[in-house]
Amino acid sequence: MYIQGKHAFFLALAYTTLLLYLSLTPSDFIPKSIEALDPKRLGLHFFSYTLLAVFWFESLKNYKGAILIAIFVGVLTEILQIFVPDRFADPFDALANISGSFSLAFIKAAQHVLSSSFR
Repeated sequence: MYIQGKHAFFLALAYTTLLLYLSLTPSDFIPKSIEALDPKRLGLHFFSYTLLAVFWFESLKNYKGAILIAIFVGVLTEILQIFVPDRFADPFDALANISGSFSLAFIKAAQHVLSSSFR
């Protein structure tokens, strides 16, 4: 991605807000058009938090910080779901969120290996 400065920060913040909204909205209130994006599926959790970590990396230019933010948001949403009607905290969802967040480290490592092998 080649998003820089304030744009990257606002994109990361907007995506974080979207994930929080979808994760903390009672399931009865989620529009049917968004039902396909329901973050109850583990694969979607993984992908969503990989993307969150990537957006925060583009904003911060620090992959450790980006991973920590994504993990924090992923665990926080699962904890807060205890208090949301028709939602529940699922440790498997939290694990998928954390795994997706850590996948940024693998992406960055692969980029480094691939870029150094072509020099």
